[in-house]
Amino acid sequence: MVTKYNVVRPKKYTSQGQEKTMWLNVGTITKFDSGSMILELNTSDQVYQIFEQKKKTNQNTENVPTVPSAPMPSEQFEPTTNPSATDKPAFDAF
Repeated sequence: MVTKYNVVRPKKYTSQGQEKTMWLNVGTITKFDSGSMILELNTSDQVYQIFEQKKKTNQNTENVPTVPSAPMPSEQFEPTTNPSATDKPAFDAF
């Protein structure tokens, strides 16, 4: 069974002199039966794989996570460059 989660961010506003918060939907997290998850942001046509953070013991590659199989189109995982950064990928490589 696939489970979907809303990704939201708070937006403060004032109504009748009281500060209130509304929650804006910015994307979706999809969790697959395999336990793998993807993040889809409304402002991007990219899909991001989500991994549990592991405590690093050293700089070797022994703690690099393996990519679990999930029904995702491979063309959506092409690394892109952040136009505001120079020669830095938009996300860290695994």
